[in-house]
Amino acid sequence: MSGAVSRLAAVAAFVVAGATAIRAQTAPSVLVVRVTDSEATPISGVDISVMRDIRTVVAQSTTDGAGRHAFKLEHQDGSLEIVARKIGFVRGDRFFTLGRDTTLISIVLQRAVQSLETVRVSAQEEAKHKSYFVDADVIANSDRPLLDGLDVFTKLRPDMLYSRSAGIIPNCDIEEVWINGKRIPISPYDSLDPMIASRRKALAKPAKSPPVSLAVLKTLSLVKPEHIAEITYRDCMEQSIGRMGDQNAAFITLKPGVAFNLSRGTYVIEQGIPAIVYRNRLLGLYDEGNGEPVSGATVTNVSTGDHVETTSTGTASFAFLPEGKSKVKITKAGYHEISIDVSISPKDTVPLTIVLTRNK
Repeated sequence: MSGAVSRLAAVAAFVVAGATAIRAQTAPSVLVVRVTDSEATPISGVDISVMRDIRTVVAQSTTDGAGRHAFKLEHQDGSLEIVARKIGFVRGDRFFTLGRDTTLISIVLQRAVQSLETVRVSAQEEAKHKSYFVDADVIANSDRPLLDGLDVFTKLRPDMLYSRSAGIIPNCDIEEVWINGKRIPISPYDSLDPMIASRRKALAKPAKSPPVSLAVLKTLSLVKPEHIAEITYRDCMEQSIGRMGDQNAAFITLKPGVAFNLSRGTYVIEQGIPAIVYRNRLLGLYDEGNGEPVSGATVTNVSTGDHVETTSTGTASFAFLPEGKSKVKITKAGYHEISIDVSISPKDTVPLTIVLTRNK
């Protein structure tokens, strides 16, 4: 009989452990976003959107008086993007990878120029500028499906492929691509790409303009629309730069934290908090009476007011704390408030386990 009881106890322990593991895997992650200006002053009322691609909004809210907002998100693999907008500031973008517990992202918004000296622009020049320029907001607000950078050109700004002068001046179509200030070598390495060749057949072109090279189209197809900050095109009449390869060229600026090479295309190189172990020192909170994790407890840096909440597994990351020693306050309705000293340094990496006592 005792053997049967032991086996049942072992099975029960296995089931509980499995259930705990499942809860840990499905527990929501906490994303804390803090927005400041260039002088480190918090900005309230900033519209914050967490994006999975160009149009899929994972979460959206606004910053509080401390320039902060905390999101609870289901864990997702791959890179996400934060887009921060407020009138009077230039749009801010940041790519990151969502951690299992708490991820802290800081964004600095630059103030927009309030006034400029009056510049007279002809209607023809204005039309040319609109045809030769596109930015992240135009891309995000388009109702057309944009699978890659080539779609941005063909569906939103076809004049950047063949130029407004291409029907009048021969050989005025796009011949060069610059990405983040670097001229991309255009070679016939992809001349046999059947996908690009079939897409080129569908492109409308002026009668006097030859087809855009397959190599240029392939390069544009390697740029992801959600990675583009802006694109400017300079046609065969451009005389303002005077650099080799600046005419008949598209100049693509990528968002912060995004890079490009011909083997990978565009890719995210900046993904949230650096993976330094001691900067992500963990806290675990447990109920003194039953030993269960305490979720939803607020962990606050007393000196700055920055705070995070523990997840359903009772854990939180101290990544929001500066290096050195900090006084931290832990509060949760129904429990006694406690204060602890936390040290963040290469020598302090052991997770902290704290037990909370319920109010009588």
